[in-house]
Amino acid sequence: MVEWHKILGHALRDSCYSVGIDRELKIKQFVDILVIEEHEGKRSDDSFLKGLENLSKYNLITYKSLRQPLDSWTLDELTSYYVLFRKMISPDQKRLISEQKFKLYGISTRFPEKLNKQEPFEYKSPGVYEIKRGTNEIEILVICEMPREQRTALWQIFSTKPEMIEYGLSEYKWKREDYRKAVINELAMKYKEEGIKMSYTEQDFFRDVALDTVGFLTPEERLRGLRPEDRLKGLKADQVLRNFKPEEIITQSFSLIPFIHKFS
Repeated sequence: MVEWHKILGHALRDSCYSVGIDRELKIKQFVDILVIEEHEGKRSDDSFLKGLENLSKYNLITYKSLRQPLDSWTLDELTSYYVLFRKMISPDQKRLISEQKFKLYGISTRFPEKLNKQEPFEYKSPGVYEIKRGTNEIEILVICEMPREQRTALWQIFSTKPEMIEYGLSEYKWKREDYRKAVINELAMKYKEEGIKMSYTEQDFFRDVALDTVGFLTPEERLRGLRPEDRLKGLKADQVLRNFKPEEIITQSFSLIPFIHKFS
């Protein structure tokens, strides 16, 4: 097979250009998020995240937070990641996996005004837009425009409005507790940097971690630092007395009576 690009490259070398042929581009590329969906097609489950109802097999996502712009260059990168990833997972360059197996998403905390002026979006539903680039249709999800409903609860956690963040935290049903705590702790620190107040603080996170790990402590370690009256809270008199021998009760009666009366 004639490799026409090599012939053209050699011809260009006759000019004043410095020409490389079949040059490997040694640069690491990282797509923000890659979602590989096991069940393709439209979702009938109304609780599924708004904007992600039509996932394909391979879904490449770029995300821009409050201080980061979702712009034309960002979408250029996303498209390039799609091309590279499609080549990487296909059997070979002559048998590329169907483009129908891929979907591209741009998620932005705020509405990307500049991008919309350069490449106007097509409105699909509140907070959901679409932009066409070549053969790609890129879904644009705008978190600040997402309506307040169960299907957007996760998006609201990444909002900029404290009331919407709190709504998301209270309404989103986490499937795994370790994910919930990891995400919320990182968000608490990030929002602190951004100057955004949220009801779930770092102290709340540390308290939750302590509750999770208390089972690993010995009884002595759990009680360390507690006052005697704090140790007896919630206990009835008979629960306290059953831990003492009769002679100990008689000996310690004067010191125990006030606490027994108090918590009985």
